[in-house]
Amino acid sequence: MIKKICTLLVLTALFSCKKEGQTNVPENQINDSVTEVVVEDTAAVGSTNIITKHIPKDCHQVYIDLLTNSKDYKETTKGLKEAIVANGGTGIQINLITSPDPSKHKSLKKGEVFTFAVSESYPDHTAAIATYIYDPVKKQLSKEDVVLAEFVPVPFDKKYIAEIEENCK
Repeated sequence: MIKKICTLLVLTALFSCKKEGQTNVPENQINDSVTEVVVEDTAAVGSTNIITKHIPKDCHQVYIDLLTNSKDYKETTKGLKEAIVANGGTGIQINLITSPDPSKHKSLKKGEVFTFAVSESYPDHTAAIATYIYDPVKKQLSKEDVVLAEFVPVPFDKKYIAEIEENCK
């Protein structure tokens, strides 16, 4: 019975994905580690063993986490989801527009940097909030300053560089 429940949870998680390149982000998303719980039912012995194994993150998710856990993103979107929903919207949407490997990173097209378009999502339209880029060569996250028409570096948690190297080979 426990095996069936665990299998159902894993299958539900696998098949509840969005379109490639599009991610709806929960307000307080923190996804630091992913583990699989395997339950071994040893009926003959009369006990249950629980084994946990590390599951590598999806490469696309590592880049989304890098962005959504940055201080600038959190400040930019603080309280915004509630306002969007109050105005008939569905929330905040992140589209990965460009990446060096579109099939691997689930981006819409090929580019030298990762370009993220953050938008308000409504049933009939989207409204741009911000554009971020992550340069994998410089290992730098930047936000577009629309007044200066340039990208300005923003701080981010450097632990994501190690996660990129671990999960996005």
